[in-house]
Amino acid sequence: MAQDPENLARVVLFDPIRQNLRTTRYALYELGFREIDTFSALGEVRERVEAADVDLLVMEPEDDPKVFSLVRDIRHSRIGRNPFSVIFLTCWTRDPQNIRQALESGADDLIARPFSTRFLDERVAAAIERRKRFVVTSDYIGPDRRSGPRPGAADPRYLNAPNTLKAAAKGDWEALEATYQHIKTVQEDVAKERVQRLSVRIAADLEISNPSSPSAEISVIKQARELERLAERVGPETASIAKALTKSLTDGEAGAPGKRWRVARELAHGVCVSSGHGDSSASEEIDRLVGKLREKQDSVAKDGGLEKQKGLHSAA
Repeated sequence: MAQDPENLARVVLFDPIRQNLRTTRYALYELGFREIDTFSALGEVRERVEAADVDLLVMEPEDDPKVFSLVRDIRHSRIGRNPFSVIFLTCWTRDPQNIRQALESGADDLIARPFSTRFLDERVAAAIERRKRFVVTSDYIGPDRRSGPRPGAADPRYLNAPNTLKAAAKGDWEALEATYQHIKTVQEDVAKERVQRLSVRIAADLEISNPSSPSAEISVIKQARELERLAERVGPETASIAKALTKSLTDGEAGAPGKRWRVARELAHGVCVSSGHGDSSASEEIDRLVGKLREKQDSVAKDGGLEKQKGLHSAA
């Protein structure tokens, strides 16, 4: 990427080791970036993202796995104004767990240290000109890294993520402002898509899970609260039904767990329909997912494989 004195991109760097911060900052400066904030405390990064727009984040998660949660919070619009900021994570070791968490968090790229300025230039150029399209599922927003469709999985929602880094790095104020306006529209579409997918998943979970299981109850309530948060962006009717869904699950005076779950399942269906998913298509999607989850449950029970349990909800 050619150096540009008009580079408007706002960059945030995080690394507990200050020498790494200096090295990365120098490399980015050489590439033309000028507005670079460096932090060695993750809480300060979160505050910075909340306070002002960020076009590029470069973070080291090896000594602080909370970085992965921060990436997910950004992607899911829980903090900040730009859930589509370009995010690079760095690593010193090829730890499989760190790699998996980095990819699942929604980061754009995982860069092995030490890296040269030239290599970083290539990764930045790729993020600007050849950024992967994003995929939206019930619990993931980020680059699509799949080699092909997953058997039995619902068709994901694809989108070309608004890329403020592209406009900012080229010093194009007009394009940058237009991109931020586009982000608002895409966020609304993403929220609607996630409401539909998450409500289908909750309805399926309520169908196949045991109401008397504390772990199942905790899981469903957690999903319901996330659904309630997302539904606020879709509309008052959807938000009202989602709120009633959460209440039906948490109100201990509303009857036995089995009864409360039956009510909650109907409300989850109602959330899906009110958000724009037709009544028949919502029912078909719920039934399809219930069938897939039952098949996986039977497979896990038959084989006794713990690893298979990890993918129980991949169909959503």
